[in-house]
Amino acid sequence: MRPLARCSRLLPLLLLLPLVAPPPAAAQTARELAKSVFPSVVSLVMSAGLQSSRSGGYLIVREPRNLGSGFFVREDVVATNAHVIQGAVSGYVKFIGQEAKHEIVGVVGIDLQHDLALVKISHMKARPLPLGDPAQVAVGEQIYAVGTPQGLEGTFTPGLVSGIRTGETGTLYQISAPISPGSSGGPILTQDGKVIGVAVGGFRVGQNLNFAVPVTYLLSLLAQPPRLIALEKVPTERPGSPPGSSEPPAAEAPQRGAAIDTVFKPRDWAAEARAEFERQFQAVLDQGRVLAGLLEPGTSREQWRPTFQDFERRYHDFRARYHVHLAATAREREILAKLVKASDLLLAAEDTWAKEIAATTELENSRRAREAARAHHARRQSGVTQVELDIAEENLSRARRNQEQATTERKTQWAVAAPAVKAVEPLTPSDAPAAPPR
Repeated sequence: MRPLARCSRLLPLLLLLPLVAPPPAAAQTARELAKSVFPSVVSLVMSAGLQSSRSGGYLIVREPRNLGSGFFVREDVVATNAHVIQGAVSGYVKFIGQEAKHEIVGVVGIDLQHDLALVKISHMKARPLPLGDPAQVAVGEQIYAVGTPQGLEGTFTPGLVSGIRTGETGTLYQISAPISPGSSGGPILTQDGKVIGVAVGGFRVGQNLNFAVPVTYLLSLLAQPPRLIALEKVPTERPGSPPGSSEPPAAEAPQRGAAIDTVFKPRDWAAEARAEFERQFQAVLDQGRVLAGLLEPGTSREQWRPTFQDFERRYHDFRARYHVHLAATAREREILAKLVKASDLLLAAEDTWAKEIAATTELENSRRAREAARAHHARRQSGVTQVELDIAEENLSRARRNQEQATTERKTQWAVAAPAVKAVEPLTPSDAPAAPPR
């Protein structure tokens, strides 16, 4: 009986064991993280073209070059700093540890204010690095910087987010990870391998005062429609800088990085956010009114389609952002709701028109099929050809009904959408006092 009693005392403890949570999985080590991200990080070598000068009777020809870092954000698109590519007429990228050179065919996105650029690479693809959540970044977070400082490719250095600075051009992360010329454009990673920033530069004076552009601005740049432009057409900032240099002309200035230059100046974020919100609202409304004016008999697809595509892009961008900027009053919330409803009706108008066009195409195809079946039956006069003709007649009747129904739906949708757009009021009443100049 004694062993049984001892077991009965242990039984409650045994029952509790499954309730104890297993230990968390070990975090990814720095070694594992470096191995996983290196295939997505590249060095950029930019050329300003051949330049000649005379010295002591000799003709000296040189090719100024600029070195930077970058990482894949799409399978054939690399993110870097704008100052890395400015002033270049050609360039190429290299993977870490490889000699192959891959040409940069042009720029598909540029944000000079935040010193960011997206470049398209020829005949190569790589795994994009995942982008992190800016809202989760906090001072004290462990980070890693990856890049090519002073030409030393594949440099992987740890650090911390040591500060979050806000100024005129936006926000910068102050980081303790070392950065040198050549690091510009490299990814700043969290311990789980997500990019939270892009290395941009640092101050020469002071102890390890380095900075990164938050991934917030990179996400905004990636959301814009890509438009390929040649390297030589990239706007050039700081005309006083020497060609191919990654340093500004003033010796006491921070290492090149347009985002750093004015980040410590005060900025009225609330006023700017409100102004941007009003601008986007008005742009969507103006474009919607243009479309509403086209909802009339006689409008051709060629007139409608380009205007609609521009409106659709503006509207989806607005819907993705406007909820962040809360409407100030109940009246503004009501107007926003009207704009959203009217815009959705315009999208539905496009959808019904596309269905009508498809139904019209089906009707024409069915009509041709019926004529072919009729001609075939006239030649053969068989029971089989009669069945084929009957089927073709039935298909034509169904296609005609579908086309008539699609036309009715399109006209109904047009009749609803146009008044809904016209009923949307301006966000700012016309009798409201003008905002004081800043």
